[in-house]
Amino acid sequence: MQQSTKEETVSLFDEEELEFLSDIAEQEENDSPPGPQRDDSEAVQEHGTRKGLRRVITRASATERGMMAVCLALIVLVIVLGVVLVRGYTTQKARSAFRGIGEELEGVGVLGAEGLQTVERLLQKDAQAQEDQRFEELKQKEKEAALEEAERVTVMISLQNVVSDLKIKFLDQATGKIIREVPFAAKVTDANGKEQIVTDEDRDGIIHLTGIAPGNYDVTWSEIAEAGFLKYAYDNIVRRATVSDRPAYTKVDVSDEVVNPAEMPADSVVRGMQGTTVEAREENTQELLDSAKVLLSGGEQYVEIPRTEIRDPDAQARLDTPRGGFRFERLRHRTEEDTPADTGAGTQTDASAGTAASGATGTGDTAGSGASDTATTDTQPAAESTSAVTYDAGGTQDSSTGATGTEEEVPPPPPEEPDNTDTGTTQTEQEETAPGVPPETPLLTNDGQPVFVKNASGIYVQATAADYRNQDTVFYRRVSNEEAVYQYTGWQTIGGRLYYYGADHRPVTGEQTIGGVRYTFREDGSLVQTVTDKGIDVSVWNGNIDWNAVRGAGISYAIIRLGYRGSVTSRLTNDANYHTNMKGATAAGLKVGVYFVTQAVNETEAVEEASYCLSLISSYPLSLPVFLDVEASGGRGDAIDMKTRTAVCKAFCRTIENGGYSAGIYANKNWMINHIDMTQLTDYTIWMAQYATQPTYNRTRIDLWQHSCEGKVPGISGAVDLNISYLNW
Repeated sequence: MQQSTKEETVSLFDEEELEFLSDIAEQEENDSPPGPQRDDSEAVQEHGTRKGLRRVITRASATERGMMAVCLALIVLVIVLGVVLVRGYTTQKARSAFRGIGEELEGVGVLGAEGLQTVERLLQKDAQAQEDQRFEELKQKEKEAALEEAERVTVMISLQNVVSDLKIKFLDQATGKIIREVPFAAKVTDANGKEQIVTDEDRDGIIHLTGIAPGNYDVTWSEIAEAGFLKYAYDNIVRRATVSDRPAYTKVDVSDEVVNPAEMPADSVVRGMQGTTVEAREENTQELLDSAKVLLSGGEQYVEIPRTEIRDPDAQARLDTPRGGFRFERLRHRTEEDTPADTGAGTQTDASAGTAASGATGTGDTAGSGASDTATTDTQPAAESTSAVTYDAGGTQDSSTGATGTEEEVPPPPPEEPDNTDTGTTQTEQEETAPGVPPETPLLTNDGQPVFVKNASGIYVQATAADYRNQDTVFYRRVSNEEAVYQYTGWQTIGGRLYYYGADHRPVTGEQTIGGVRYTFREDGSLVQTVTDKGIDVSVWNGNIDWNAVRGAGISYAIIRLGYRGSVTSRLTNDANYHTNMKGATAAGLKVGVYFVTQAVNETEAVEEASYCLSLISSYPLSLPVFLDVEASGGRGDAIDMKTRTAVCKAFCRTIENGGYSAGIYANKNWMINHIDMTQLTDYTIWMAQYATQPTYNRTRIDLWQHSCEGKVPGISGAVDLNISYLNW
C-alpha cells in the first residue's frame, strides 16, 4: 500500500518539474546566494506562470497562434515608433542649439584653424554681451540709487513749548516747512531718564504733548513703524526743551504752521461771526440811495474849438525875434567855405537898418563903426548885394544901400522853403536854434481868451505851447463860469461836511436810520459825528470794497478779519482779502482794527494765534484793538469748557498786549453769558453782538455793539455788519 502510493506521487512531476525543484534545493544549500532570496511560494508562482504560457501556446490552434503573432508585432511596432520620435525630438533640439554656430561656420568645409578661431570669436562675443548686460544692470542700479538720494528728505525736529506742553514739529531741513502725511515718531526722555515713544497719529507733522510736568526733555527721532517711507533721513541731533508751568505770554514763531487760504482744507474753513439770532431790526426812515451829483445850470462849461482859433505860439515868437534875426537864420546855414574873409570894406551893420526903421534920414554906419545898439552883426560881400533888408516885429521894412545909405522900397521877401541840403548844419541843429517859446507858455485864442485841455482825470486845465505842438491834442474854450447849481442824491460831502439827500433831493435832518444805521443830522442837514461812531466789520465774504464810498457814507472805522485757525485742522491762515482791505481802508482815511477767529483748545494755541496776529499787523497803523472772535463754528474750539475758553481768551489778550497793542474779545450775547466768564476779561475791550434795537446784555459793560448783520453801505455789495462804538478812538 505504501509502495503504490510512492509511485503515484512520483508520477505527478515531469522531468522539467523535477529539474526545477532540484535547482531550488541547490540554492537553499548555497551559503552565499548570488541574488536576493525568494521563498518557495514565489518561485513556484513564477514557474507556474511560465508553464501556463507554454501550455497556452502549445495547446492553441493555428488561428489563435496567428492572432497572437499579429498582436505581438503591433506592440513591437509601437515601441519602435516611440523610440524614433524621441530620438527625432532630441536631434531637433541639438540642431536648434547649433544653428547659430552653423551659420557662422557657413562656408567652412573643414573645422581647421580658421574654424577654431571663429568658434573662439563667437565665445568671446557671447562673453562680452554678458559683460555688457551686467554693466547696464549696474548703471541702472546706480541711477536708481541717485534718484532715491535726490528724493531723500532730511527731517529736522523742532521743539516749542508755552505752558506745561511740548510741541514736536517735523520739518524739511531744506525748506523749513512742516512735513505732513507721514507717520513720524519720536523718542522723548525726561529728566529721570524715562523714555517714551510718541507718534504723529493724525499725520499733520506735529506731535503735541500737553499737561506734562515741568523739567528738561530730550527729543530725538524714532524709526517709522510703517513701510514705504525710506526716503526720509534724520539729522540725528538730540534736542532739549525746558517745560514750564508758568506761561510767559510772549510771541512765538508759528511761521511753519501757516498755510495760504487756498491750502486750507474745505472742512476747516471758518466763516466767522455766525450764529447770532436777529431779535429785532432797525426800521429805515430813509431809503438808501446811490450817491449822485447832477449839474443843473451854471458852473464851468467848455466847448471844443479847432486849432485855427488858437494863436500859434511859435509864429508869434518868430515875429518877436530882434531885427536881423531872419538874416541871421539864413546866413548861419552857410558854411565857412561860402563866407569870404572880412575885408572891412563894403559892409554895413544892422544898426543902419535900425536907424532907417526909426525914420531917420542920413547914412547908416559903415563896417567898423562900432554902433553900440547893434544886437547882432552880419557881414556879407558887397559884390553879392548892395542892400540889406530886415523887418521889425510890426512888419516895417528897412533898407539901406551899400555906401550912401539911400532908402528905397523893397518888397518883403517871399517865405523861404526849408532847405534840407547839406550846408554844414544838421537838421537837429536848425530845430534847436529855431525861435520858439517855452513849452509851459499858456495858449490863447485869437481873441485873447485862455485855451483848455482835459487831463488824465478829465479835469479841464490851461493849455500850453507843449499841447499845441502835439497834433493830437483836443482844445476847449470856456463858455460859462457862473455859479453851478447841482441836484444831489444820497451821501454827499460839501464844504467838508457830510450830508444825506433823500429821494426829493433835499438834505435830511434830525434822527434818521439809513441802511440799518442810525444817524443824527443838524438843521442844515450836516451829519453830527459823536463818540458813538458808526463802523463796520468785513472779511473776504464781503467781496471787493470801494473804501472811498464807504468813507463817504459816514462810516468812520472798520474792523477787518485778519485770519482764522482751521476748525478741523490746527493750521493758521490769513483772510484772503486782509491786506487789500487794510490798505484800502487806511488809504480812505478810516480807522482800522482787526479780528481773528479762534479755534484754540488751550493756552498754547491761544498764544500761537496772538503771535500770528502780531506778525501781520506790524505793517499797518491800528487805531482799534486786536479782537479774538469767540463763537460757535462746529469745529474743535466748540468742545472746550467755559474755564478753558476763558483761559484761552486771557492768554490771547495778554500776548497781544505784551506785543504792544490793545486787545479785545468779540462774542455774541449768548456766548458771553453761557460760554465765557466775561467777568475775568473786563481789562480788555468788550465787543458784543446782539441784533436788536437796543442791547440788553448787562453782565459787564459794552465798549462796542454789533447791532446788525444786514446793513447796507455804499461801496459794499450785499449786507454788512454794523457797529456802534462807545469809545472815542
